[in-house]
Amino acid sequence: MRRHWIEAGITTGIIAAAATAGALMGFGIRFGTPLRAFNTIAASVLGATAVLASNAPAMVATIGVAIHVATCIAWALAYAWIVEQSHGHEWEWGVATSVVAFALTSLVARSLDIGLGTLLSVAQRIALAVVLAVALPLGMRLANSATRRDVRSP
Repeated sequence: MRRHWIEAGITTGIIAAAATAGALMGFGIRFGTPLRAFNTIAASVLGATAVLASNAPAMVATIGVAIHVATCIAWALAYAWIVEQSHGHEWEWGVATSVVAFALTSLVARSLDIGLGTLLSVAQRIALAVVLAVALPLGMRLANSATRRDVRSP
């Protein structure tokens, strides 16, 4: 028995958010601060002055992490719905979802000059897309295996 796509999507999104956040923190360490990518994400919503504000850097990073998690959950919900509609093909849809996410990141960076596309190199964004492409199907399998354990429990 498979979990409803919304439950599976939320679980998958949290797993994808954790995986991609780890990659973003690794990129941030290379920039000199582990939270730099999350500050850039927050600046996409709050404006560039939010990153420059010296009195609330923790709040800016927290907002960036929250936006990152919400975005990953949104991608995972779309992914879970498509997987359910197509009756499988988790890996193919994981790759397709990450390609669309990569393309939108590029488009937003070019047209609006905001977002991760303005901070990360193309190679780093490709690496992030690969992490997402792997995390989505693995997260879906973990979400569905949790349901199988729940069904077997008395």
